[in-house]
Amino acid sequence: MRKVKSLSLAAAVLFVFGGGIALSAALGYWNTESNKIPSRYVTGEFAGLYDPAGIRGSYTLGDISKSFSIPVDVLARAYGVEEVADVANLRANTFEAVYIIQEDGGEVGTDALRYFVSLYLENISVLPMVL
Repeated sequence: MRKVKSLSLAAAVLFVFGGGIALSAALGYWNTESNKIPSRYVTGEFAGLYDPAGIRGSYTLGDISKSFSIPVDVLARAYGVEEVADVANLRANTFEAVYIIQEDGGEVGTDALRYFVSLYLENISVLPMVL
């Protein structure tokens, strides 16, 4: 059995990691910044449209408004944050800290925002009147 020197092993590891990063960057897969674009439906009636399930806690109301064409003021009214100075930069995950967790374990957070966006898109002509 042949022994590998630690210096050779270290060089090989650096080469593999560096080569992997360089190759993925050259192919366009290396991305270190978030683009705040939700995933899209691939098949079905809504193919090509953004999927509300792709909304993450780091998305702001402005990001959601831009992706789903829902006015920021509608989102602000739905969650009672109209008085916030910069409501467009309010992140979805802040609702989890603002609202108290319900007795039944439900929470007003990113999941509730996803659900609201789904209902809004489904009932776009009805929901704004309800708010």
